[in-house]
Amino acid sequence: MKKFGVLFVAMLVALGLVGATYAYWEDSLSITGTVGTGTLEVIFNSTATSSDNEETYDVGSVQCEVADDGKSATVTITNAYPGYQANCTFTIENTGTIPAKIKAINNDATDPLTVVVDGLNAGDVIETSKTFNVVTTVGQNAAEDTPYSYTITIDVGQFNE
Repeated sequence: MKKFGVLFVAMLVALGLVGATYAYWEDSLSITGTVGTGTLEVIFNSTATSSDNEETYDVGSVQCEVADDGKSATVTITNAYPGYQANCTFTIENTGTIPAKIKAINNDATDPLTVVVDGLNAGDVIETSKTFNVVTTVGQNAAEDTPYSYTITIDVGQFNE
């Protein structure tokens, strides 16, 4: 029986060593990460300027307005005539935290208006702000006593698209 007790104690010591050895080689590692994303927002600056091609007679007029939410701009031409040319200068601002890339410049102008955007192109990257000019020409088929108005919107995406 004494041999059994010694064997029992030896087994307990052996199991204890195996347990200690197992615990000695066991470890855990954890990684914690935080990711913060940026924001993408481009708006029209509330300041827009206008001019036209009239030097001798001041007949036609152009009004360049930015919507309250800054997401669009409207050009309104009144008392115009064929060949009248209106210029609006706008500034867009990147109020987000990442650079924005111009995807498209849209307007809903119809005949007899021709619209040319100068100084802003699809593919341009806007980090802070950019000023550009919109030139509108009234065509030969303009109707008498008709005001013309159209809206400009700009589609943007993140700079790395």
